Amino acid sequence: MTKSAQWISAAASFAAGQLDEAERLCREGLEVQPGHPMGFGLLAAIANVHQDFPRALYLAEQAIGAADGVALFYVEKAAALFALEQYAKAAAAARQAVDIDPEVPRGYFLLSHAKMPGESYRDIIRRFHAWLAPRSYVEIGVAQGKTLALAQPPCVAVGIDPRPNLHSPLDTTTKIVSLESDVYFAKRDLRTDLETDCVDLAFIDGLHEFRQVLRDFINVEHFAAKHTVVLVHDCIPLDALTASPERRSKFWTGDAWKLIAALGKWRPDLDIQSVATPPSGLGVICRLDPDNRVLGEHYGAIVAEFLGLAPPLTPHDQHEQLSVVDNDWTKIAARVARGTGRKAPCDEKKVWSKIKSAITGLAG
Repeated sequence: MTKSAQWISAAASFAAGQLDEAERLCREGLEVQPGHPMGFGLLAAIANVHQDFPRALYLAEQAIGAADGVALFYVEKAAALFALEQYAKAAAAARQAVDIDPEVPRGYFLLSHAKMPGESYRDIIRRFHAWLAPRSYVEIGVAQGKTLALAQPPCVAVGIDPRPNLHSPLDTTTKIVSLESDVYFAKRDLRTDLETDCVDLAFIDGLHEFRQVLRDFINVEHFAAKHTVVLVHDCIPLDALTASPERRSKFWTGDAWKLIAALGKWRPDLDIQSVATPPSGLGVICRLDPDNRVLGEHYGAIVAEFLGLAPPLTPHDQHEQLSVVDNDWTKIAARVARGTGRKAPCDEKKVWSKIKSAITGLAG
């Protein structure tokens, strides 16, 4: 077997899940070509699969030292660091990976999770459903229905998407309307579809363009009440490439984040949080006012002001412009409770602490 064929065979074995064979071929190859970066890189990937993260980190660094500039090597380094809960270093390694190759597998996934560790946005939405028990729920941008399926009886849910592709089972009364959101709000009455007079909970995750997201928010707020909570996906940009209005990469969040910046200036009456939850943040908005017409009346001026805004990428700028908060459910919910007049959910940590104390007391 030629030297190059050795590494090709090792990579093929790894891709096929034949880890023992891949490791054997790597070790044989390194005996012939000591220090070869492909050998170290594949062994690092194998070590990550086996959850031997310190070894994976060592091997990834050896691969990078032998051949800097290979995105996959930085991905394996980032994966090991993330598993070791060294999030800042993991984010730095993942950033190097996507800077080399924006399309490298797992690159942006690791970058987003390292920069925003904790529960995913779907987990946060699930918590909102469990806590608020909404009677009415509207979702703009249904896709496969993974978040729409979080609605539970007796909630009436409405999903708006021109091309829904449902794969998730739905547990409550759900109406899927295959229309673009602008067309939906122009032709239909959301209250009729929801069978009630207002929206309790909404999630906006349709077209990831600022102008559209702004219109979606305006339309949803018309059906809001004092207790309504609106969630908006993709509110924290990772970089200029993936946060641009035009899609130029597989991982893409668009410029929906500009909505948060615009609301911060034009609607200071709203309570806004951008939760640092992977992969791209979740806006949480309350204190809505269905009678407020500022956004609609000044739509053109708002778009002109914010359309060319560069994405804030430093922690300071994101906090100032996007109201970014930590991924801490207890604090998120407490703030929403204050903004909507609801009772905050139980603090799970305190509950478990009391249970443990009670058990300890009984044992004593």
